[in-house]
Amino acid sequence: MATRRANPPLTVAVLGAGAMGRPMIGRLLRHGHTVWAYDTQAAAMQALPAAVHRASSARQAADAASVVIGCLPTLAAYRRAVLGRHGIGHGQAIALYLHVGTTGAALATQLAQHLLERGIHTLDAPMTGGPARVANGTLSVMTAGSRTAQRLAADVLASYASQVVHVGRTVGMAQALKVHNNLLYIGNLLLASESLLAAQRAGLALPQVLELLSRGSGQNWVTSHMVPHHVLNGRFDFGANLGMLRKDLHAARQEFTRLGLDAPMARMVQRRLHQALRQWGENDDVTAVFKPLRPQARGSGSGKAVL
Repeated sequence: MATRRANPPLTVAVLGAGAMGRPMIGRLLRHGHTVWAYDTQAAAMQALPAAVHRASSARQAADAASVVIGCLPTLAAYRRAVLGRHGIGHGQAIALYLHVGTTGAALATQLAQHLLERGIHTLDAPMTGGPARVANGTLSVMTAGSRTAQRLAADVLASYASQVVHVGRTVGMAQALKVHNNLLYIGNLLLASESLLAAQRAGLALPQVLELLSRGSGQNWVTSHMVPHHVLNGRFDFGANLGMLRKDLHAARQEFTRLGLDAPMARMVQRRLHQALRQWGENDDVTAVFKPLRPQARGSGSGKAVL
C-alpha cells in the first residue's frame, strides 16, 4: 500500500539497482512516486518490481524523470552516467540530480558544474545506515546544495530517510562529512575483526564481549549493530561488498590531501583494507573480515562464542 502524501507524486529515476538502490526504489514506490530505473546489470533490472519502468540508458531515465538519483558502485560509473554521451545531462525532463553515493567532493563538484551548465540542479546527499535502513526508511542523510535543490529533493528524501542534516550550500560539503564517517566505519570494521578474534582465542564469549562494548568507552556501530545482527548468526549478510570500501577510502585520502593534512592512520587503514581484499575478494560481503571467528558447538562449555 502506498503511503499517503501531502504533495503530488513525482517521477523519479534511480541509476543503480544494487544493494542500496533496490530498497530505495521500493521506498519510492511505497510513497506513491512513479519510478524509473537503469542498471547496466541485466540481473539487477530483472529483480525489480513490475511497477518499475526500465530505462535503456541514463539519458532515457532523465528524459522521463524530473528527479534522478545516482546510486552507483564506482567513480567511473558516475562519470559515464552524468557526463557521458548517453548521460543524464542530455535528459529532457530532469530538474534535479541527487548524488547519494560516496565519491568525495571533487567528483561531486565536477558533476554539479556540468549539470548546472545545462540548467539542472544538484543536491549532494550521501547517506549512511546500510541496506536495511533504506528498506525501513530510517536512513541518515547529509545534504549540501542550493535552497532550490533542497526544495526539489524534500519529498524524495522523505521516502527513505528519517534524518536529513543540511551542512551547507556548496556541493561537496556533504561528501566531505560522509568520507570521514566512512573512514571511521572502515577503521572500526577492520580493528573490530582483529580484536574480536583475539577475544575469542582468549576464551571469551563474544555475546558478553559485545554487551560490554555496547556500554563501554570502546562502543561503536560495528560492534553494536553489524556483528550482532550479521555475524553472530553466521550469515555474513550486511549487504555491501568489500570492494566498495576501496572507493570510500580513496575519497577520504583525497580529502586529507586537499586540506594539506597528513593522515598516517588513514594510510594504515587503507593498507589493511587492501590485505582484506586480497584475502576475501572484491565481491564478498564486508562482514567477511569476521569469518576467522570460528563457530562453536552449542553447549560445548568452552566459553567461546556460538556463531
